Amino acid sequence: MEADRHRFAGSDLAGTAAARPENTAAGQKALREKLTAKAAALVPLLRAKAAEIEREGRIPDEVLAAIEAAQLFRLRTPQRFGGFEADIRTYMDVVTELGRGCGSTSWIAFISIATVWIAALFPDEAQREVFAGNPDVRFMGALGMTARARAVDGGYSLNGKWAYASNCLHAHWAVLSAPLPQGAAVVPSILLVPMRDLAIE
Repeated sequence: MEADRHRFAGSDLAGTAAARPENTAAGQKALREKLTAKAAALVPLLRAKAAEIEREGRIPDEVLAAIEAAQLFRLRTPQRFGGFEADIRTYMDVVTELGRGCGSTSWIAFISIATVWIAALFPDEAQREVFAGNPDVRFMGALGMTARARAVDGGYSLNGKWAYASNCLHAHWAVLSAPLPQGAAVVPSILLVPMRDLAIE
């Protein structure tokens, strides 16, 4: 996978975490039960498609559409963009339930939802471009420091490759890592890159 450019400055996760609304324990419990039930309802479909997924090495559009219709991809999307901002227990319960139907589908959901959480820590401008109008946005993540970056207007230009890029066939955005130049130093950083700017080899 090669990246040609990047639109936003890299994120220091500790320094740019977005404010998140507080949720009551009772509210999270009700949400958890609702979303886990939706995941459970997908198990028969996932079991029926598991052999095809293993054979083809990708998740069928029908399965992705069903997960999106169940609103599971928005589990960690910020509430202000139409997501649930669910807690970690809900996240784990949902992906575990999906795994009863198909381990590969569960893994893809696990990766996408986890990297959505990372994207939600970026500055407001980046969050708006990623989430506004699409709370079900799908992500991949590859965090090996295997790219080079240089500063350009509006962000950074990346040139590199990342292996083990689970969900790259189905994602809209990528969370990637690269050492970024900051003055005289080089700082390990995480960046957001639209998949249209990447090539899958």
